[in-house]
Amino acid sequence: ILLAGHIDSVYEFQWWYYFKSFGIFLNTIAGFGIVLLPVYLGILWIYTYFSPPEGAIMWPYYIFIAISPALLSMFFKHGEDPVDGALDNLSGVALSLALGQEFSKEKLQNTRIKIISFGSEEPALRGSFAYAKAHKEELIKENAILINFDTIKDLSQLTIVNQEINTFVKYPEHLVQKMETAFQQSSVEYKKRALPIGATDGSAFAINGLPALSIIGMDSTKYDPCYH
Repeated sequence: ILLAGHIDSVYEFQWWYYFKSFGIFLNTIAGFGIVLLPVYLGILWIYTYFSPPEGAIMWPYYIFIAISPALLSMFFKHGEDPVDGALDNLSGVALSLALGQEFSKEKLQNTRIKIISFGSEEPALRGSFAYAKAHKEELIKENAILINFDTIKDLSQLTIVNQEINTFVKYPEHLVQKMETAFQQSSVEYKKRALPIGATDGSAFAINGLPALSIIGMDSTKYDPCYH
């Protein structure tokens, strides 16, 4: 069983820190604008090939002009202060270490526990992808399972992630059920839902065909200004 978190090394999301929910809103609007603007320009180019642009086809153009100031929040997203990573995700590393210490007191029979701190999670899960690729045959031979912890902030928001939308990953149902049983037997409240945005290191293992599961401890239905 691999118990893992990841080390963050990013500069502070200054718009989130200073403007809280409004700063998050600006970043979100800017993100949609960056993705959708090229799509709209392509459609507009095709449309103007057949007829002059007018009417409803021009409404998105005016909308993009209106939201264009929000793009500044994306270009100046990071401040000058590095984040030590308590949220996200030094908390996941700390929890993995604590679990390792507990299991070292009463060692399991026929089960090896490995504690991992993945690096380079922010640039597309590169650390966990590299580990999964380098050790894939060994992990398969050992029947290894990854239990990944991410953004462990609020115990009332402990959530078993059964799938991750951004990476098209769906975690094995039998692992999800076993984790649910563990929570229930320990009388610990939990939630179960898909991760709507972003990705965890569990995705890297699942994409490589390795059994994995992720647990988060932050409300995934809304942005948290404490994030980064």
